[in-house]
Parts: sequence; C-alpha cells; structure tokens
Amino acid sequence: MPSKNNMEPQPGSGKLSDSKEPMTSQSKKPEQTPAADLSFSYPSMFWTPGAAMYHPRNTATFSGFGKTQSELLEAAKKLSCVREENYEGFILPAPGDFSAEWNKDALRWIERFQRHIGSFKKELIYEEILDYAKTFYSGRASKWHDSAAILYEYWEEYVNAFVNEFHPSKNRLVAKEKLKKVNLYSDDALRTYAELKVLFKLVDITSEDEKVNLILGKLNRSDREMVCMLQFTTVHQIMDYLRGRAERDKLYNSRIPIERSNKTKTFPKKLEISKQCFICRKMGHIARNCN
Repeated sequence: MPSKNNMEPQPGSGKLSDSKEPMTSQSKKPEQTPAADLSFSYPSMFWTPGAAMYHPRNTATFSGFGKTQSELLEAAKKLSCVREENYEGFILPAPGDFSAEWNKDALRWIERFQRHIGSFKKELIYEEILDYAKTFYSGRASKWHDSAAILYEYWEEYVNAFVNEFHPSKNRLVAKEKLKKVNLYSDDALRTYAELKVLFKLVDITSEDEKVNLILGKLNRSDREMVCMLQFTTVHQIMDYLRGRAERDKLYNSRIPIERSNKTKTFPKKLEISKQCFICRKMGHIARNCN
C-alpha cells in the first residue's frame, strides 16, 4: 500500500497509486482538480472521549509498556510501502484475539499485528487490512472497530485512534482494585503469580521491595513468619514457596477413599436368656409354666 503522502486516489478504485510513476499514453488520465492536502500525520478528530486534544509522545516510552506511540505509527506507515524485496519466505505468527479486556496489552497486540501483516509477500490494501484485523476482535474491540473502519481513511490514523482508545494506562484504576482483592490462597499459586505480574505492570509497580511488602500483607501469619525467617526478598521466592507448600499439602494430606459395602449392616438381636424347665427338662419355659 503506497504512502499517502505521495498518493492520489484513482477514480473508481479504493487503492492508491504512486503519483511519481511515469504515465504512458495508454495510461494517461484526464487532469483532475488537485486533491486536498492529506500530509498531516494524525487525524484532526478522534471519536474517543478526550482524544481530540491528545498529542502523542515521541520520545518517552509509556511507563512499563515498551514501544512509544511514534514507533507504532512509524511501523504503520511502513506498511504503506511495497515490501516484496524484503520477503524471506517466512510469515511471522499472528497475535491472539483482542477483546480489550483490562489484562490485554493493546500496544503489544497492535505491534505484533503490524509485524505479522508486514511479513506478507503480497501487500494488502487498507480495506483488506481492516477486514483481516476484524477477525481478531471480540467484545468491545469489535464494536469499536465497526465505527473506526468508517471514520479513518488511512491505516496510521486507525492505529493512532486504536492506541488512544485501548491504551493500558486506562486500565490502571481497574488493576488497582483487582490488586487489592487478590487472594494468594484461592487459586493455583502459578496462576496467581501470573495475574500478579500483569497487575504490577498495569499499576506501574517496578520496585521489588514494594511488590514484596504488598504480598507480605496478603500472607497469613504462619506463612509471613516463615518467609521472614527464610529471608525471602523477591516475589519469585515467595510464590515458589507457596506453590511448593501447596504441592506438599496435596501429597501428604490427601485421604485414601474408603470402600463401602452396599450390603445393609445387620445388628444382632438382643440375646435372649435360655429358659429350661427343671421338671420336663425342656427348653423354652420354666417349671411354673409347665403343663
């Protein structure tokens, strides 16, 4: 997909062509009214609350999220160039589905998606990229895409709006509430550890001491005393201890099921005292009842 800065739309076609390409007598078109200047880098209006006044940061990286927005937009612009000469016969893996949930990293997802389609041998036009992107969306992301695909005319505009709409910093308040409610004993320790890593990243907690202090507050008294006695100083050590203890509990505290018989238990009747008549010497009665 050629760059929009050097492009003019062909009449009756959604694809752009290079205005610098020499035109033959057969391909020469009638002169048209000069198109409006489309050299701006960002759309003039976003249909996202507060995004119309947003100015992307070009140098500072988003805290804890790696890529800068300008780098993501630069990657979006590169998709406008013909890439066949760089094709090496390998297509990068596609990212997973994107649902815009609080634990989904939108910056990482759009970066992987652009790397994925950038590795195609055949270049895609804008409409094809949008249709392909839609197959990955679900939930709130799918609803947003339905409108964004109509509002934005260029891929870099779409990416810029995507970053503004789903930026991980918007999930910070949700992550803080979930971090307060984390229970170290309600689920598998490995799963809980993975959830904690995501929450620490979203809340922007980078200090290991701060992480350890937060986890110590969630331990019961016996585990907290054991962790202090063992002088654990990292989250990994504490979570490894909890997982090891849980595995030992499963191993040694498991009960062997007792097989129960389906037969009804019978209890002996009350023992009767043997009676013998000393007159007739027969059993079952006494002398005064003897006939």
